[in-house]
Amino acid sequence: MSSAAGRQPSQANLAYGVANAGLVMLTRHMATEIGPRGVRINCTTDPTADSTARPL
Repeated sequence: MSSAAGRQPSQANLAYGVANAGLVMLTRHMATEIGPRGVRINCTTDPTADSTARPL
């Protein structure tokens, strides 16, 4: 599961957004590569989930 941070840029949580964008792109590439063999690859983005990055 990814979050909306992977689709909409924000200066407040750069690393979190980049990590989620990477997850979305990994899912797309896997679907393109192994999807033709009958394997389904999914990544959901729940816009209602609290996905704000918290400072350490």
